[in-house]
Amino acid sequence: TLVQPRASCPRPLVQQPVHGGAEEATEACPGENVLREMHGQIHPAIAQAGRENREQNGRTALPKDHWTRTVIELAKTLYSRHRGVIQAYLSMTGGSAGRLVLSLVYFICIANGLSIAEFGLFATASAAGIMISRILAFGFMSPLYRVATVKPLLVGTYSLGFLVGAVASLPLIALVSFGVYHAVFSADMALSVFTAFIAAEVVCWRGLETVVIVLNGLGRFGKAAMLVIIGTGLRTAAAVIFASA
Repeated sequence: TLVQPRASCPRPLVQQPVHGGAEEATEACPGENVLREMHGQIHPAIAQAGRENREQNGRTALPKDHWTRTVIELAKTLYSRHRGVIQAYLSMTGGSAGRLVLSLVYFICIANGLSIAEFGLFATASAAGIMISRILAFGFMSPLYRVATVKPLLVGTYSLGFLVGAVASLPLIALVSFGVYHAVFSADMALSVFTAFIAAEVVCWRGLETVVIVLNGLGRFGKAAMLVIIGTGLRTAAAVIFASA
């Protein structure tokens, strides 16, 4: 089939001014006139919309410290929701840090007050006392901590059981200590000195650890941390007096 040519729109002659003041006759399509009129109406509307959009963006622009304020508010919200957990963690961390610093001072004083051989003997006797102290109450400390965590009303009953177990374990502790002394320390240390090591580790320090563990189980982390710092501070004060004597 033959393709029929598209009929062109009639283009009447119009007069347009040209350079020099003369007029030139040009052809204009009615459709083009309509497009010119629509463009004249649409273009100002688009420009107005663009100006309004820029003004809106300018009004809603975030301030420079927006993200800083957001982070601060988020931190405040998290702290208010988990205040108890955060304070408990800080208390435990503070107690451990204080114990670490005081223990460092303690060992520095002991090391400066003893010779190398004496310090080695002191460290060995302390390690032996720590191991023997685990016999106290036949390991009843673990049930005491568990009941302090889940059934705090039974802490008194279990504490009484711990004391009974501690008293019952004293003969075994004395027997083991006597055997360790004669096997390791009899040639280098007097029995009274070794007995003082065992008494300090078993009665004093192990008893303090038991109270601290129970307080932690009851959720009283601040008191437990303070008790640890007080006990370590007393031991450090004794070491300072020994080193300065």
